[in-house]
Amino acid sequence: MKISFFKRYKYKQFHYEPRYYDPVKEELESRISMIKREIEKPSTNNGEHYDSELLRQRFRSTFRRQHNTSKNASMLRIVIVFVLLTLAYLLLK
Repeated sequence: MKISFFKRYKYKQFHYEPRYYDPVKEELESRISMIKREIEKPSTNNGEHYDSELLRQRFRSTFRRQHNTSKNASMLRIVIVFVLLTLAYLLLK
């Protein structure tokens, strides 16, 4: 029989659960849930019902589209200027 006057503490164990964040999956799930809510809710204001999250999502996608097209246009301008300068250099040399 073991008698102890002091409390023995157990070792503290470390428990780690790795987490993975996928922004594309997160955005897809939020869009799916917004569309489901939009379908389930009866429309108001003569068929024009805008959920704030849906509106934000549309603004975000529009901004991304505009940003990508402006970036592509800038790169195209740089390439055209480079080609024209190269042709001018070769012709004047």
